[in-house]
Amino acid sequence: MKERHKKKITTSELEKKFDEGKEDILEHFDPKTAKVDYPVQRINIDIPQEILKKVDQEAERVGVPRTSLIKLWIAKHVDELAGENVLSPPGKGIMKPKLYQYAACPFCSKVRTMLQYKRVDYETIEVHPLKKTEIKFSKDYRAVPIYINSKGEQVNDSTQIMRSIDQEFPNRKVFQTSSAEQAKEDEWLAWSEKLVKGLPTVIYGSIFESLKSFNYITKVGKFSWFEKQMIKYSGALVMTLVAKKIKKRENIEHPDLFLKEKTDEWANGLAGRKLMGGEAPNGADIAVYGITQSVAGLRAGKIFEENKIYAHWIHQMKAILN
Repeated sequence: MKERHKKKITTSELEKKFDEGKEDILEHFDPKTAKVDYPVQRINIDIPQEILKKVDQEAERVGVPRTSLIKLWIAKHVDELAGENVLSPPGKGIMKPKLYQYAACPFCSKVRTMLQYKRVDYETIEVHPLKKTEIKFSKDYRAVPIYINSKGEQVNDSTQIMRSIDQEFPNRKVFQTSSAEQAKEDEWLAWSEKLVKGLPTVIYGSIFESLKSFNYITKVGKFSWFEKQMIKYSGALVMTLVAKKIKKRENIEHPDLFLKEKTDEWANGLAGRKLMGGEAPNGADIAVYGITQSVAGLRAGKIFEENKIYAHWIHQMKAILN
């Protein structure tokens, strides 16, 4: 098999690719191939035949192998012992949902917030931002987040994933059902898209800010030291260029002021209510909180906290989620 070489690209070509809406702008920064191992430990357990018979009956009822059911029960019991009230996917064809993500991605954070609110037990897979080998199964959609639900079905796009999860796990319903509340919720969901579009101008406004943002990669993902350094520095460089393009395209002259104005808009929209959804979060609350949490610890996160009403809303959401 012939070795596949990356096509060289100039800065102007990279900017043009971004303007055209291409997702894989980091594909031109490819480090050396590194093997990633996910260690497991095999153990032997002696189980009385009478108990094993009941396990087999339950495994047959839900349609999964015996070993999968035993591992699921162990994981659930460990979570319960740790004080977490988590839900496992119900019904036949049971499997733990998977979220393919970048830890620092605001869209991925929206989905994680939804799963946290629903108390769903799920698995996260950190995607290599340069090679994206973890999502090679997805031929037509090469962005994150990608969600694999409890039936093994793939769902793309953060807001669509949130809606899908709300249907899959109907406890603690999030999305509104009345037409008036739906219209208001949709309005603020659209607003959140404008917020997240401008957010990179603050996060990646300078190479220093970009490097600080990409520090997350040194703490997550089973990547080699070389891969982490490659992702950090090449990613920071590319995203600094991207932020400049966004500033021009969205006409954001002062990124900090843009974020403060957006924070004020949300605070005014609450209009004295605890949450946008009233006493319980709606889809907009979940989405905006997820976006906000994606920059916690960064300068953008501090700007959010400067608005007292917005800061109070953050603490209300945090209390509900925890």
